[in-house]
Amino acid sequence: MNVNLRLKVDTTVMIDQRAFQFARLLQDGRMAFDDEENGRRRVLDEDGFIELYLADRIAVPSWSRLPEKYQVAAERALDALPAKFPQEALWRHCYCVAFDQADPRPRKNEQDLSALIDAVAAREGHTHKPDWRTLCRWLRTRGVSGRRNLRAMRSFHDKKGRKKGIDADVELIISESIASVYQNRGNLPPSAVYEHVIGQIAKRNAGLLDDCSGEPAPAGQELPEPSQATVFRRVRDSDYYRTMRLRLGRQADRLLRPLKAAPQHDAPLEAIIIDHTKIDSWLFFDDATGLPCGGRPWLTMALDAYSRYPLGYYIGFEPPSVYSVMMCLRQAIAPKLDLARRKAGVADDWLAMGVPFKLIADNGKEMVGYSLPNACAELGIELETSPVRTPHYKGIIERFFGTMNTRFIHRLPGTTFGDARKLKALELNPQEEMCISFLTFERMFLRWLVKDYARSRNRSMGTTPEKRWIEGTQRHRVELPARMGDLAHSLSRYARRSISREGIKFEGLTYRNDNVVRTILASVRAPRVDVDLRFDPTDLGCIYVREPQTGQYLGPMRCDEFDYAKGLSLWQHRLIRDENRRRERDSKDFRDLMITRAELIEETAQAIREGRGKAADARFQGIGSQKSTTIAVVQSDNSSTTRPVSVGNVPMQATSTQRSDEETREGDASTQAVVSTVSLSGTGSAPTQLNPPEPSPEFEDEDDTDALLAKYSFNTIHKA
Repeated sequence: MNVNLRLKVDTTVMIDQRAFQFARLLQDGRMAFDDEENGRRRVLDEDGFIELYLADRIAVPSWSRLPEKYQVAAERALDALPAKFPQEALWRHCYCVAFDQADPRPRKNEQDLSALIDAVAAREGHTHKPDWRTLCRWLRTRGVSGRRNLRAMRSFHDKKGRKKGIDADVELIISESIASVYQNRGNLPPSAVYEHVIGQIAKRNAGLLDDCSGEPAPAGQELPEPSQATVFRRVRDSDYYRTMRLRLGRQADRLLRPLKAAPQHDAPLEAIIIDHTKIDSWLFFDDATGLPCGGRPWLTMALDAYSRYPLGYYIGFEPPSVYSVMMCLRQAIAPKLDLARRKAGVADDWLAMGVPFKLIADNGKEMVGYSLPNACAELGIELETSPVRTPHYKGIIERFFGTMNTRFIHRLPGTTFGDARKLKALELNPQEEMCISFLTFERMFLRWLVKDYARSRNRSMGTTPEKRWIEGTQRHRVELPARMGDLAHSLSRYARRSISREGIKFEGLTYRNDNVVRTILASVRAPRVDVDLRFDPTDLGCIYVREPQTGQYLGPMRCDEFDYAKGLSLWQHRLIRDENRRRERDSKDFRDLMITRAELIEETAQAIREGRGKAADARFQGIGSQKSTTIAVVQSDNSSTTRPVSVGNVPMQATSTQRSDEETREGDASTQAVVSTVSLSGTGSAPTQLNPPEPSPEFEDEDDTDALLAKYSFNTIHKA
């Protein structure tokens, strides 16, 4: 190919965003270019040059016929300019094209060009004609013959006018005032910047600033005061994003920062998303109380990122914590085919189960602590935390919460609508409107989740979450833990304590097991060593200790105060100790702790009966869905026997809690009397509730739940 490109020596050519200079044309017709930065030579033939040019990898700035000061402005489209600019461009274009097309071409003198201008004006009906010198300038600066770009004909009057005509010191004062007064979280108006500028200039002229001599400025050398419009223009011309970021903080990112596309997932359980939200509805703590005593529970939800299918949940008055996360994960991973039937009377199965590959969570302390990362590592789950204050990072589950609110929660009596201003405008008091108990709400929520949400068509996917889950699991089979006991052990709380011949001191309680202590101390050949331990945060009756050499967990190590610790949660224990100290009792005395525990149970139950109960009272009573997912400790006839048991929907590996004679703690008559009066939890994992339900009851009131859902305008089945 021989195209005869016009390139002069030392012409700048941009190749792949790097500046080269055209050096010379070689004898074989190839072109040599030298890198302006390092001098390296690059040789291209004409075919290669044209290919790079067509791929927009080569640019030759000198090929533009406009002066440099006009090139940027000429790139703007004419339709983006005021109406007069396209008209003026067409007006100039007529005279330049007429000159190029004239035959014979006139000379560039007054006589010939004036005649050409008169002829074009008469033909086009122009009343305003350019001067012949103006036409000469247009022909020289606005393209070449045959290549008169219409955008090059536009007016550049916006580039005219005087530039910043104020003193450099005044400019510096204005910029400093903008940075110190306007670009901060004070959110002051631009008028405050103008006032600050005037004040600074007045001080400068009076010689009151530190960088001045202290003498008044000589006559005629005072800094002039800029107009208010000038200061406002400087504020307007400052970097908009940076200004808004300094004034609004992260809110500017939510308003202005471009969002990246959400990651795409190709299979179920490739990633699951977990998050918390406070339910926008007030619920009774207990069915038996007809008094307005209730609260707003927390929901921890796990959702499959590929199918949007619900995997598991935890509802309770426990604030977001590692405990609520682990309870949710236990339910999400474990099979729960009959859970919906037993708890909500749903005939169909809840199909979600399996160990995910990745867990996406927020940056809360319960996610980045010690227990959850270790649990994920043991189960082979990659833990990914989102940046701080970036709800869009988990947009899938945030969308679920919005759907749940609009299609379920906000239709219930006692809802807060998530907006206190709306409640005030409607003159509603959700505490007076509530009429649903916690247990009834959980049944309704589970029924809505399985029969409504999972079977409703998702617009972004084009199908229902349940159908997408089934189709995905047919291609990519799910995997479960090797044993359900492994799931229970992995999803427990972790801690690190020192073990010696006295056992382990943990949260003021002493744990002993002669075999475990002897094995660990013999393996490390030391009288004391720091070890990792696991415990169920809902039952401090026993713990498991990691053997440093083999990495296996040994146990259980039983609490000396087993009658006190069995069925007692970590939060309850800490609350009892704090209350014990407040009541000026010995926090290490088992009898005092038992007395305080009995008093608190009676006080919280009485508060709920009388309608004075708060969320903390319900939490202390153990009202929540944890009874369906927590570890169970069962009695066994043989202390060495272990057997799997089913608690709610999650079968766990339970370990005998029967103590040998030498481990039995002897107590005086008064202590035994206190224990007999408390009788808190038997073999369950939570303290006795105000009105405890039967364990794992079969649900028989399907018609009642359907009637409730219909009463509040729920369509419980949405077909795709």
